[in-house]
Amino acid sequence: EVRPLLLPAIKNQSWIERVQHTPQQEKDSSFFHTTSQQYGRQLAHIPLVADLSIVFALDTPHHMSYVFNEQLHDFSAADDIQEVYQQALENLKTHIPGMKIKASPLGYTVHVDSNYDASMILLYDQWKERIALRGDPVIAIVARGTLIIADSDNAKQIHDLRKFVQDIFPTVAYSLSPLLFTIKDEQLSIFSADTAPS
Repeated sequence: EVRPLLLPAIKNQSWIERVQHTPQQEKDSSFFHTTSQQYGRQLAHIPLVADLSIVFALDTPHHMSYVFNEQLHDFSAADDIQEVYQQALENLKTHIPGMKIKASPLGYTVHVDSNYDASMILLYDQWKERIALRGDPVIAIVARGTLIIADSDNAKQIHDLRKFVQDIFPTVAYSLSPLLFTIKDEQLSIFSADTAPS
């Protein structure tokens, strides 16, 4: 049996609530991969920014489940969620060598495997030298498989990226956020239009 790999996944609040409160008939479907024993329990998660949080996936080639609070002890003797997060980040670093970054008019699109593309923003410091920005990063985390980095010094690029996000967010699969973000002092924060160059 393949041992699951612990990885950090970015999810929004509505997804977390669906996993925790899905009706019985849906709960064991392939969409959630939760068991009847997990129903109603609290999903282990760390708030990230806006309504986005980091959850912990247990990933195998054929199955994905998520860590609930009472399972933290399996990964940390002290039930320390930050320790679990650090383990998951270390595992995510194995995706960096295969990561592809493609430049486009919207910015730089980051791709690893369509499951953890958005999660790569958690390791931004590890690969930011691979992209050329004059200003700060302006980040779209629109879906699980869509991570785009624009340049705060490029007003047209930001305008076009914002429109792209607003256009695709209502229908994109595994949607995360319609907002744009930036990184200040190694922390993700919401990018305000007020801070964009005119």
